[in-house]
Amino acid sequence: MDFKIDDGILERHVRIILNAYYSDVFETSEYYNIRCNVCGDSKKDKYKKRGFILKANDPWVYFCHNCNVSTSVTSWMKEHYSTNYKNMMIDVMRNKPAGEERTYNFKKKDCVVDRDEKQDTKHFKPITKFKACVDYCESRKIPYDVYSKWRYATGGVFSGRIIITFVKPNGKVYYYQGRSFDNKAGVKYLSRFGDHKVTIYNYYCVDADKPVPVLEGPIDCAFVENSIAVTGLKLKGDILDKFKKIYFLLDNDESANKKALKLLKEKKYVFNWQKFLKDHKCKGVKDVNDFILKNNEGITHFTWELIEPYFTNSIGDKIYFPVKTKK
Repeated sequence: MDFKIDDGILERHVRIILNAYYSDVFETSEYYNIRCNVCGDSKKDKYKKRGFILKANDPWVYFCHNCNVSTSVTSWMKEHYSTNYKNMMIDVMRNKPAGEERTYNFKKKDCVVDRDEKQDTKHFKPITKFKACVDYCESRKIPYDVYSKWRYATGGVFSGRIIITFVKPNGKVYYYQGRSFDNKAGVKYLSRFGDHKVTIYNYYCVDADKPVPVLEGPIDCAFVENSIAVTGLKLKGDILDKFKKIYFLLDNDESANKKALKLLKEKKYVFNWQKFLKDHKCKGVKDVNDFILKNNEGITHFTWELIEPYFTNSIGDKIYFPVKTKK
């Protein structure tokens, strides 16, 4: 193809492949680590994983430390998962900006994710019926009125995952996301399959006229006043236009710093974790929930008054968002 595939579309289809075909996946913000399907990886150690999907590269790269294969992720998909690749390309064509439509003559084929959604949701049970899930939520200090709306999947493709429901003020679920819990295999998050108009947590539940912090994960939203969460900040179109004042409160890691630098160039407001953590004498914090658990000041919620002074839209503050340079 002669155009770049949107990272949001690429990640969605990569996750479909990983969840369907790989029983053991290690994920960070920078890469996925799997047993290499090209060489079969170690014949002596069935737990060794030397295949990597490098998300920090542009474009994404598939690399194996065992057989030294190195190729773009799209080429890897096309060669080894052709049906998933073709379905991704249909997704790409459908999401091209107006005026850039292209003619294509292949049809969507059946694959592992083409199924009745009822086969997934029939396994969703109230989370409060599972003590281990409740203990987990309480250990992370997630408020009861938040996690009590969630579910737990006892079977199906989401089996062993906490189901974070995205609800409207009337309680109706419009989206959901499965977070790994007692299943050690698979990717950390598995989102609802299919195309959906709104995939943003709290989208219908915040005051659009007040400042709206934008976070990466829905769990962090439980601790930030009037906030919303998107998965990886892969936003399309004018989905955030209804909010008058947008402030990006990203995670505190290198991947988020890369996004922050791009946002600063666009004169968008981003949260300065370095200054905030220095003022509150807290170290080793990766996100909002982590700060709630580690701070020694008894802070259990981020009010707007608390965090407002730490947002910046000045490119001069890029020094506070360090990113490793490629050699």
